[in-house]
Amino acid sequence: MGLFCYASEFSLPGDFLKVVARPRLRSAVCIVTAALLSAAAHLRAQSASPAATPSVPLFREVVDEAGRTVRVPQPVRRIVSLAPSLTETIYALGLQDRLVGDTDYCDYPPDAQKKTKVGGAINPSLEQIAALHPDLVLMTKSLNRLETVHSLDNLGISSYATDPHTVSEIITSSRKLARRSASSLLFGPSRSSPSARTLLSPTPCAALGRSPLSIPL
Repeated sequence: MGLFCYASEFSLPGDFLKVVARPRLRSAVCIVTAALLSAAAHLRAQSASPAATPSVPLFREVVDEAGRTVRVPQPVRRIVSLAPSLTETIYALGLQDRLVGDTDYCDYPPDAQKKTKVGGAINPSLEQIAALHPDLVLMTKSLNRLETVHSLDNLGISSYATDPHTVSEIITSSRKLARRSASSLLFGPSRSSPSARTLLSPTPCAALGRSPLSIPL
């Protein structure tokens, strides 16, 4: 009787296999689904929490000699000079490879004449400066106009103004650009800058018959 009742539940031969296999199939599906969900959760966790890498600042804030707080891209690889004295200083520091443009009046040293010209110091071509994609434009407060500064700001181009008036201030200004320290503008703290360089005065020394200034940095 018991055998009859048990067999009567499966009127067809395949029904018994279906009933027996169904729980096993359901269990296997659950295991596979759980594994997939676990793997997906692991991938989401990895994408949400990437491996920590040392952060490198893209900008640093400095105060220029006109008293402005300037955000300078790091590192400074492309420079435009809007004053002959600053062009000479860049060459004296050995940074001429970073100089991508200067003014029509930047003719010393002679290699400066080969650089892309951006017009005059008073009214430079903003379009030409922007086309050079500079990281930093160097200016002097006594020569360049405030309107140029504002126009560069509107274009998102950083500018740094120097304002030396005496030999002592020239030395200090040059040190700010070149000294290997956290306050260096053009040399990063990790880059070796010279312990001493021969820097030129704001007016071309050759034209005045003067010897270049030897400035310990």
